[in-house]
Formats: sequence, structure tokens, C-alpha cells
Amino acid sequence: MNDSSQYFLTKPFLKMKKLFPAVLLFMMALFSHAQNESKHMQIGVSTSCLTNNFGFVFKTGEPSSMWRFMVLTANIGSNKTSEEVYETTQMSSGITAKFGREYRTKLSGKLDFVYGAEFSFGYSYQKTENNPENNLINSKLITYSPGINALLGVVYPLSDRFSVSAEIMPGFRYNTGIEKREYSNSEQNYNREFSGWGIDLNSNSVLFTLSYKL
Repeated sequence: MNDSSQYFLTKPFLKMKKLFPAVLLFMMALFSHAQNESKHMQIGVSTSCLTNNFGFVFKTGEPSSMWRFMVLTANIGSNKTSEEVYETTQMSSGITAKFGREYRTKLSGKLDFVYGAEFSFGYSYQKTENNPENNLINSKLITYSPGINALLGVVYPLSDRFSVSAEIMPGFRYNTGIEKREYSNSEQNYNREFSGWGIDLNSNSVLFTLSYKL
């Protein structure tokens, strides 16, 4: 592996390595606490029609207050396009892990209001390859996105074992990563670091979850 590839793969990790021990210890402490108080467990599948997210969730704790662990995947695929003089192949993937706490309170009848907060960490990868007819031969983009989200939604039991929920998760996220571009003229090659932050307040994207009580 050349120096440029090593820079591209490791630089974002070096920027965030000081955060990993604290985050790891925090999650271990919360998970240990969750195991000690566990009386109720659920597993489920989640999807968001507007963002094409799909994932799995595990919940444990008291029925009125549970720890939740979720893994969501999105934008996994490959696409190839052909022009008269060149061909382009694009590949992309993304995954987000979430860990947090939810609370439930009765609204009316069987319907519960659910609220809480989550920590999240997202990873996305994009790669584009062109044939030599195009000046841009290939490019890569890696993004890391830690964040924290609020949790607001409703839960409705379908039976003693199954329930369905709809949630929105406004929050704050920090993005950091690196982009690498290679051209047929090697003097144009470059590695670009980037970082920034954003606030997600999109109430149009609702996460639906079907859960099963263990």
C-alpha cells in the first residue's frame, strides 16, 4: 500500500481516536446497567420509506423505560452508466449504529407515546470508477458521522407479543472524512479532508418498527 492510500484510509481515524475510549467505556457502562435491570426484551425490524433505511433493533429494560440498540443500513448498491466515449461505475454503502434510552407513557387506549434520546455513529463509502477516456479515472469518499438524536413517536400493540411504532429523530451530527481523486494527469490528483456539522429536523422521514416481545 502506497503512502497516499495509507493517508486516505487512516487519517479520519487519527482525527477521532481520542473519542473512542470514552465512547467505548460509556457504552459498556450503560450496557452493564441495562443487563442488571433487564426484565423485558424486544427484537424488531425497522424501515424508513423515504430514506431507504433498513435495520434491526434490540430493546431491554422495564416496559416503561428501555435501552435500545439499533443498526441501520442504507444506500447499498452499484450502478453502471455508459456514454459514447467512457463508462462509469458507481458503488455506495452506508451503515449507522445507534444506542439510547426510550420512555413510554399512555396516550389513550392502547396507544403509547414514546420519547428519549440516542447516540449514533454513521459510516458511508462511495467509489466511482471511469475508463481511461475520462480525465477523472476514479474517486473515493469516506464519511464518519457521530451524533445525538432526540426520539419522538408512538407505539401500538398488535397483540401480546407484537407491536408497531412510528418515530421521528431530530438531532445534531458532526461529519468528518476524506476524499481522494485520481486523474489521468497525475498532477491533478489530490486528497481532501473535510468536516462540518448539521441539525436534522426532518419530520417527513418516519422510522417504522415492527417489534416482537421475547
